[in-house]
Amino acid sequence: MEFDAAIAINPNDAAAYYYMGLCYKTALDLNQASQMFSKVLDIRGEYVNEADIQWKLVQKIQRAMPGTLTGKQAEASRQAGSLRAQLDEVRRAAAALPRRSTLFMVEIS
Repeated sequence: MEFDAAIAINPNDAAAYYYMGLCYKTALDLNQASQMFSKVLDIRGEYVNEADIQWKLVQKIQRAMPGTLTGKQAEASRQAGSLRAQLDEVRRAAAALPRRSTLFMVEIS
């Protein structure tokens, strides 16, 4: 991911954290978005005002989340991401097995 590369080069790159926050917010991963905007505020470099606005918005959304459509979408998105990550791990493990081994996989839907 380009953002990770930018942060590896400059761990205090506020722009990278700000735009990662926007990406996470768009993907409804509000916890990660909040962390990224908070990091921008900690750095106190460029994008501080923008990050402050976004951080406050994410906080409002998170407080209003339980039982709301946005809250349900955010939780579903988080769970789907977790399931995709687990499925990827299973696929990598299966690919690492010797060819003569048989692996039975259950489709996750």
